[in-house]
Amino acid sequence: MPIFNLGSINLDRFYNLSRLPREGDTMSAHARSVDLGGKGFNISVAITRAGGIVTHIGAIGASDTGTLHRIAEQGVSCNCILKHGSAPTGEAIIYVASDGGNCIVLEPGANRKMASSHIRSCLDEATAGDWLILQNETNGHETAIDTARAKGMKIALVAAPFDANALIPLIDKVDLVSANEVEYAQIAPFITADPARYADTHFAITFGADRAEYRADGKVWQVPSMRVSATNTTGAGDTFFGYLMVGLDSGMTYPEALNLANAAAALKVQREGSASGIPYRPEVDDLLQDSRTDE
Repeated sequence: MPIFNLGSINLDRFYNLSRLPREGDTMSAHARSVDLGGKGFNISVAITRAGGIVTHIGAIGASDTGTLHRIAEQGVSCNCILKHGSAPTGEAIIYVASDGGNCIVLEPGANRKMASSHIRSCLDEATAGDWLILQNETNGHETAIDTARAKGMKIALVAAPFDANALIPLIDKVDLVSANEVEYAQIAPFITADPARYADTHFAITFGADRAEYRADGKVWQVPSMRVSATNTTGAGDTFFGYLMVGLDSGMTYPEALNLANAAAALKVQREGSASGIPYRPEVDDLLQDSRTDE
């Protein structure tokens, strides 16, 4: 079924460093690159490369003449990309350490300037049972949730970038929340304080190089992460989630969908870039087959 993704689009500027900066540092980068990214767009690319069908609902600056072409090059439809008249395309400055770790500074630009009418229009063709994805690099969450619920859609929320004031009020309004271990640790006290309120919400949680979990209906499914040497962790969580959504949308069991997502993320962390480094489904299937052969 189609997946609708209300998500950010950023121009990502990477600076490779020996380590991440500390306060007061002045450092020289030993490499620099530019890629198209944004948490939302990365997820859309991952869905596309996993074999899913996605409608990306987003915005860029009206004066940005090259980004629509670059979006189309990644196989994502531009039909619901708004060209905003006054806000520029979002940007991210990403520092990447030699061990693959990163830190990111965002300037949201047009990502947080989407009109409610644009969001509603893009959801016109959605039907009951379709998925809507949200994450915290755009505006328009309430409009999207209200429209999706009226249509009988299912809703997934990526809890990043984490902001308790923005995200906690949405958790009981969605069907699935995706979070890493740090984000979930900030969510957990609210769930513990009022478990009945969140009883119907599923959680997909990543624990870095250790494992991934799916929690639903009082049960927990776990799969171990694949052991790889990370080059750049940027976009790994987005890759994981996009592949997870395709797995769930295609009827996989929770462990099957987690394994698929884990394998995709394992390939992504070994590659540079944002959206351009997301693996294609045949590569992921090959890795899964190889891992079964090695068992």
